[in-house]
Amino acid sequence: MCEQDGRRSISFKTNFGLISTQSVTAPTAGECVSIPVTMDVRNLDSVGRFGMTVRLISEFGSVFAYEEISTSDSVPYPYTITEPGVFELSLKACGDSHAWTHPSGGRQEAVAGVKTDERIALVFYKWLDDAQLGSGEYLFL
Repeated sequence: MCEQDGRRSISFKTNFGLISTQSVTAPTAGECVSIPVTMDVRNLDSVGRFGMTVRLISEFGSVFAYEEISTSDSVPYPYTITEPGVFELSLKACGDSHAWTHPSGGRQEAVAGVKTDERIALVFYKWLDDAQLGSGEYLFL
């Protein structure tokens, strides 16, 4: 079914497990799209005790989508992983710049509008020290 509607599956390995996602149509000005990501988490030891961020990043360093994933039950987040398993998340990518707001409301991250003429990667980072946990190329339709 994915091939019939033009979608492509994208999969790659990270320090903590396997990632898969589907390519979606790139957003235009004034709209946003949801990028589905499935994480098959095999080992949380490399992630650390706080969590990780996932970002859609252009070859020029622009962040097109941003989300945080907690690995602690003590901090309530929309996305929390405390043990190995399969987890789903959704990244919001927009045609215009916007701000991602931390669940506490106390902090924001700038997010750029998507530029489809740039190479893009889906990248996972460890919190605090921003060590890269894994990445793979992402392609919009």
